[in-house]
Amino acid sequence: MKESGTVYWAAPNTMATNSSGFTAIPGGGRGGINGKFDLINKYAMFWTSSGDVYNPNVKALAYYLLYNGDQLTQASSDMNSGMSVRCIKDEKD
Repeated sequence: MKESGTVYWAAPNTMATNSSGFTAIPGGGRGGINGKFDLINKYAMFWTSSGDVYNPNVKALAYYLLYNGDQLTQASSDMNSGMSVRCIKDEKD
């Protein structure tokens, strides 16, 4: 799912083959005390349209990829954090 190479991703960009064609680029995330974006080149974090089933009013479901890993990881994140959004066309029709 990650773009291969180290133009956008920090080295070592483990297992970046982009075989899915998703081409994730690491936009980092916003959060913490200062509210500035951080970890650009190391993390690709994406919101979903789904809320956290255990705490839907405070947290949202997100997924992230790391520069030094090869797995898409699901996480629950505070809605005041900042992450990338990737629009995907629904092909049901």
